[in-house]
Amino acid sequence: MRYENDRVFLVQAALLIAWHVEDSDTISNNAYYWVGQATRIAHGLGMHRDLSERSHIIMPTADRRIYRKLWWAVLQAETYTALEYGRPAMIRSEDYDQPPLQDDDFFNFNGSADALARKDFCLINAELCEIALDVLSLNAPRAKWVDTGSIDTRLADLTIRMPHTHDFWSCQLRISHSLVTLVLHRCGRHADSAVLSREAASIILTTFETIIAQNSIRKCSLHCSTALLAAAMQFSQDVKTATESRSLMRAVSAHAQLERVLRPMEALSAYWPHVEALHKLCVRLCGRCSERIKSSSVPQTPAGTSTDVQGYVDIPLQDIMAGYQLPDLGTMFVAEDWMNTS
Repeated sequence: MRYENDRVFLVQAALLIAWHVEDSDTISNNAYYWVGQATRIAHGLGMHRDLSERSHIIMPTADRRIYRKLWWAVLQAETYTALEYGRPAMIRSEDYDQPPLQDDDFFNFNGSADALARKDFCLINAELCEIALDVLSLNAPRAKWVDTGSIDTRLADLTIRMPHTHDFWSCQLRISHSLVTLVLHRCGRHADSAVLSREAASIILTTFETIIAQNSIRKCSLHCSTALLAAAMQFSQDVKTATESRSLMRAVSAHAQLERVLRPMEALSAYWPHVEALHKLCVRLCGRCSERIKSSSVPQTPAGTSTDVQGYVDIPLQDIMAGYQLPDLGTMFVAEDWMNTS
């Protein structure tokens, strides 16, 4: 509305508005849109460029510090919303040279340490988001070949340096790290991808249970729902794989983990309204997986017949979305293809 002329304030305001999800409009008025506005304004201001020491005459040190901190806040928000909505990130690693956050970025104007900022969380999370940008680029339609082993090495290095405590911010880091690992390996790019995906999904689940025990679920950010759904889809895929190989014990174990996802999903829906639909979807997944296990436990039928359940094709998405205005998907829509993690 042209009320505010300070572009720095506009970047900050857009990031704050991104936390406010008003309705079911997931296309034009959501966190991805508002973080995109913040990203474009930040690019326009040159926040993505390295303001070296020779620019101190033009821009004071305090202002350059604000630019750097705000840029890294934008980068983290842009990365996680891209993961949340499965859309391209507007930030590419080759387009910015803003130096990483440093210790002196976490001081107030009077030189005192900022007690409200979690420096260790911010530093590791910023580095994790840079890795996530590379992972997102792997899934681009015209992605170039990238050595995923180097990404694994960077993720492993972060794992070693992450705090091994159970406070909320440490739990948030584990969820984000596991989500990036799951997105990287769920397409089976590595010999150990299946094992790493299952481990990442299990870490997401147990970490959420820790957060619930601490009564800190209200602090979770938007992309946490993506992590929960990704874990649920991994457990569902594990059930399918296990039943196809007739490993019923492994299928039952994966189904039990899928059922455990329902509790944190329900708890998270109290603070993020769209999670209610995801919770209903997970309930349906549990039912279908249970039917698949029961079907696999009966003796095999003669050739030419099948007792396999119809997967997820008959999940009533309109009922799951609880009144969300969905378009008519028509008879050509195959839900199992949509749910395919590959």
